[in-house]
Amino acid sequence: MDISGDWAGVLTYGKGYDQFTGEKLWFEMKVEQESDRFTGIANDIRGFVTNESPASIEGIISNGEIKFFKTYEKEAIFNEFWESEYADNPSLPIEDIGSYDEEKDKFFGKWRISQNFKILFIIPWKVISEGTWSTKRII
Repeated sequence: MDISGDWAGVLTYGKGYDQFTGEKLWFEMKVEQESDRFTGIANDIRGFVTNESPASIEGIISNGEIKFFKTYEKEAIFNEFWESEYADNPSLPIEDIGSYDEEKDKFFGKWRISQNFKILFIIPWKVISEGTWSTKRII
């Protein structure tokens, strides 16, 4: 399956977003595939906590199963009002795993971000944010 081309999709925020669980973010991405590997650029279009900077995509596809990492050019940091401010460093990589549904002609999957912290500089703590996504080729 060649996934080169333009795609549009939506992601849904899951556990870890408290009262914002279920909120949606629409995105578009352009993908170039070579063999079973692909790269691309994604842009948030509208929705909950959009990041105005582009995100690079790198992944692999095999037998309709897809896995890729999306990293925004600039990390979005949200203040207490959920307004975006941007750091000069890239975001943490977002892991996306999914599969192609031939009947619906689209990909469906799950995404997750993991971040490690140390409480009081000694106690390890891991925070995982996750949700779902789907995307369809733009014709």
